[in-house]
Amino acid sequence: MSRIGGYEQVIGRAADVTVGGIPAKALALDQLIQTKKAAGRPKDLAVLPELTALLDRKRQQAPLSHEPPADA
Repeated sequence: MSRIGGYEQVIGRAADVTVGGIPAKALALDQLIQTKKAAGRPKDLAVLPELTALLDRKRQQAPLSHEPPADA
């Protein structure tokens, strides 16, 4: 995971999840994509289109920021 930093940098951005009733940390999707690209193995590269599509979909569904106009 050298592409995204050491343990301290990675764990700071990790999401809290529960898997089978056990609390755990999970990489953010953008971090997972970066690590798959950096690994460059066929099995990692094969999942990139799906992960990228998932990230795009997630970004499209994110609520938009409604900042007030500058002159308000």
